[in-house]
Amino acid sequence: MKLKPWQIIVVLIFFALLVLRLTSKPAPQHPYYSNKSNEPLVIAHQGGDGVWPGETLFAYQNAVDLGVDVLEMDIHTTSDGILVLMHDETVDRTTNGSGEIESMTLNQLKKLDAAYDWSPDEGKTFPYRGQELTVTTLEEVFQAFPDKHMTIEIKKTNTSMAKPFCDLIRKYNMQKKILAASFHDERLKEFRTECPEVATSSAKNETTLSFC
Repeated sequence: MKLKPWQIIVVLIFFALLVLRLTSKPAPQHPYYSNKSNEPLVIAHQGGDGVWPGETLFAYQNAVDLGVDVLEMDIHTTSDGILVLMHDETVDRTTNGSGEIESMTLNQLKKLDAAYDWSPDEGKTFPYRGQELTVTTLEEVFQAFPDKHMTIEIKKTNTSMAKPFCDLIRKYNMQKKILAASFHDERLKEFRTECPEVATSSAKNETTLSFC
């Protein structure tokens, strides 16, 4: 029986995949994923935003005191190139200021009250206003908690954060303790190129395509 061209292509693809399957080896496990206890890990999302003002040193210190395994946070860059922690692209929702983080200097951000709009009771009280909780830098977190594992989400900004992020990780020898994550494929791709020794999550399109 003579095969049609498309059938030949299908057969070739099948055999190519079979060869890859037989010859491929699993990637070596990254130290970040080594969990010797084999128990579920407790991750403090934004340091515990529902309990304390999230993405602040205050929140992360309380989370560490409770014994959490992993600290989770989001990074943005300031106009003067400093990586800071905040979920949103602007400071409007959580502070007493207004504006895009990327258009502000670190000095401007440090003047804001990072707990101004945090409330445990839907706006009835604001217990942490005026408590000198400021916008936190990534370097401050690395300095305060050098032994903690962290999941750090790279937000989509106009300016790439891959190099300054990688530089900080290397400066504080955190390569085995950081998982870099992002919903944005292009940001995660450039980080992997800049910092191949650091573990990463899958990006949005990578995740959805794997289930197609």
